[in-house]
Amino acid sequence: MNYRVESNGDTVNYKMILDYYPVSASSSSFSRISIYPDPAESEIMIECDYEIERISIYDIYGKMVLCFKLEKNHMIDIESLQKGYYLLKAESESKSYTTRFIKE
Repeated sequence: MNYRVESNGDTVNYKMILDYYPVSASSSSFSRISIYPDPAESEIMIECDYEIERISIYDIYGKMVLCFKLEKNHMIDIESLQKGYYLLKAESESKSYTTRFIKE
């Protein structure tokens, strides 16, 4: 985007470059994955047909707030997270799944 600002006879031109990276709230790479309860207060349970190698949790601004390795079915402690919406990305060697959950 280009902007031009004129003030008191002076002109300043600005050029703004925006990078856009879409974030999906769901994916069908895993045949079955369950995350509950939603909304949750202190823990969420993840059940999946595949071994999950890594879990990443992002806040609404896209900042990673938690990242760790997991196995197939695990409880995740979210007590340290502030209340709000989060994206959870579960990854295996060849698959990934992204969904949202709410921390109360």
